[in-house]
Amino acid sequence: MAMATATQSYIDFESFDDGEIAIYRRRDNKVPTYQARILAPGTAGYVIRSARTSNRDDAYAFAKQLRDDLKFRHRMGENVKSRQAKTVISEYLKSQASHSRFENTRVAIGKHFNAFVGNKTMDAIDTALIEDYFEERKKVERYGRKLASSTLNAEGGEIRRFLKWAVDRKYIQSIPDFKKVPLKTRARPAFDRTAYERLTRNARHWVNQAEHSRVRRDRVLLWNYVLILANTGIRVGEARNLQWRDIFQVGEQDGKPIIGFRVDGKTGVREVIARTSEVRTYLDRIRQLRVDDLGENPSEESFIFCHPDGSPIGSFKKGFASLIKHCNVEFDRDGNRRTLYSLRHTYATLRLYEGVNHYALAQNMGTSVEMIEKHYGHTSTVAQAGELMKTQQRKSGSSIFDFIKS
Repeated sequence: MAMATATQSYIDFESFDDGEIAIYRRRDNKVPTYQARILAPGTAGYVIRSARTSNRDDAYAFAKQLRDDLKFRHRMGENVKSRQAKTVISEYLKSQASHSRFENTRVAIGKHFNAFVGNKTMDAIDTALIEDYFEERKKVERYGRKLASSTLNAEGGEIRRFLKWAVDRKYIQSIPDFKKVPLKTRARPAFDRTAYERLTRNARHWVNQAEHSRVRRDRVLLWNYVLILANTGIRVGEARNLQWRDIFQVGEQDGKPIIGFRVDGKTGVREVIARTSEVRTYLDRIRQLRVDDLGENPSEESFIFCHPDGSPIGSFKKGFASLIKHCNVEFDRDGNRRTLYSLRHTYATLRLYEGVNHYALAQNMGTSVEMIEKHYGHTSTVAQAGELMKTQQRKSGSSIFDFIKS
């Protein structure tokens, strides 16, 4: 064994087995823990890990075990030189960019998780580190409130998917064993009739307040987006990828069109029937915005909710927060802050009050009867009405815009 030496950067530096193993402490490290440096088998350079101990003998034992583990992994054909987490996260985000849930992935993994683990190596992501991550996330406040259990639970799912992807590419050996934050069952904040009427009554003033044409365009688009979500119950992620070709007319009822949407979300592809024929008016307003942008109707393959350049809008959260603040409907009666997802809950509540049975509603919303009863069981139905899904054939036409603007 070599004698301990010191350099400008290290103290207590010792090298063993012809340089295969070294242990040392960083001079600038406030905590006197040892680092282990292992000559990486099968590749150039070293693998460096914290031994997480200030005891020299324990550090040496850690380094020897690490050397043996790396040699075993090399014999199994694995890349033993672990990459930085932020590099792997960047690669992961690129691989997920075309998925419908990408915005959730970008925020959970690309923003929050990356900020916590990005400067570490992938094999440093263990159970303890992930548990530390969630402890820190539980301290975060948004609008004066702690993050909801549903938000943290969803982040756990995103992290697990990321780590499974990393295992498949042999960036790590296995997924660390950690438990997702459990969900707390509570009533979901919706707009009751009074709040919804206040919202619709004051939204026009909010739109007309816009002094710049670009801001007005954005507000007109957002307001019609709100009306469509509230009258279809589609998820935010499902709306994000809607294209004009996904809109169709099922038939007519009482001389009014029955509007359908083909959506692709977390439960797969399904057809959704709008609550009211007024949805056609909301779509036509958006179509007119695109005509103003382009000088002609948008293509049927283009996104409905998009920027002037045609790219899909990732999130309406900021604009929606401004709208509901202006209309003084930010919070429900229990003090829960309303979000865009409140529009989906509003749709469910209104449909139940209007007599739609649980099975039909679950089919239309892409969820289960159990979830409807769990979250909206407090809503009493007043009568049983006809099913949401109609059997009429789609109305034929040369273009989707024929019936939207008719």
